Amino acid sequence: MSKNIQFIGVGAFASANAASISLAMPTNLKVNDLLMLLIHTANEAITIPTGWTEVGNQANQAIGTATNQLATRLAVCYKWAAATNPNVTINAVGNVLAGRSIAFRFVNKNNPFIATASGTQASSAANPTLNGITTTCPNALIFFALANGRDATATNSFSALTNANLNTITERMDNTTNNGTGGGVAAWTAYAALTGAIGNSTATKGVAVTDSTTHLTIGLRPKARRFSVS
Repeated sequence: MSKNIQFIGVGAFASANAASISLAMPTNLKVNDLLMLLIHTANEAITIPTGWTEVGNQANQAIGTATNQLATRLAVCYKWAAATNPNVTINAVGNVLAGRSIAFRFVNKNNPFIATASGTQASSAANPTLNGITTTCPNALIFFALANGRDATATNSFSALTNANLNTITERMDNTTNNGTGGGVAAWTAYAALTGAIGNSTATKGVAVTDSTTHLTIGLRPKARRFSVS
């Protein structure tokens, strides 16, 4: 059996134009919690911070001409929490840089990621489809990370995420900035009770948002539960 993965919290949203940002970690962390960073640029590749590892591939989660208003790129990276977890500096790019941290507990440290699937959507009023994955264990946590190019300081770029095959779908962040050409990050979590294909999910855009999006679906494997024998 396994423990359900727990969402711990998010750090503060940070953004800048042609300058570095400092991302604070969530509070109440314990050693070996899974830390993740979601970072948006106007399709400019970031330098992955020392000690962090990229999940997926930035090139697979990017659309538009670099530094252009209609461009966006998503970088997702992870590490395991230590006894102390200082802010992380993301080096400047030529235009907008925006990001936020998130943390989870009871993720299997030996083999944390079941599968990933990425995608992009050009500037459109249509709601983006987030690609599905296939889980190989029960009670997986499905983490949806998304970047978008909305040029506004806002927290309402998305109103919902839907997938009839998942339980407890919850928005965890939704932040954009008007620094540079603008943009930001959004994220949701959900649980897949059974193994198998979860199908695609739909992220509903809010307030007539028409900017491009890039996204990554990640299946997190829960930590095995230990039993003692008396």
